[in-house]
Amino acid sequence: MRMTLEKVSGVYQGACFPFREGYASGLVRIRFGIDGSLFGGMTSRGWASTGPAPYALQRLVWTGKNPFEMKNIVAKPDGFEIDFTIPVDRKAAQDAERYEVNGFTITIIISMEVK
Repeated sequence: MRMTLEKVSGVYQGACFPFREGYASGLVRIRFGIDGSLFGGMTSRGWASTGPAPYALQRLVWTGKNPFEMKNIVAKPDGFEIDFTIPVDRKAAQDAERYEVNGFTITIIISMEVK
């Protein structure tokens, strides 16, 4: 997960959203390597992990292509303002039917075409 913080009326609030998926186990710590790649240390000890391995060390290498993800999300009086990593069609992005929000910890699933 990635997270963002914002201060609203003097109180910090934040949101978490998916980072990258498909890891062998649950990411505990990531660090940049000297070549700019990310190394992830993982374990499933103590919580449910999405990956099948009990522990792992994996490397994520930048391909030069931006993945389509939420970059930032900010609460507004009338909803949320979401910045994406890639420009999207404005009309599609404003269509509430393309978003799914559920649970105590909110999961947002987005379905739209990238420009």
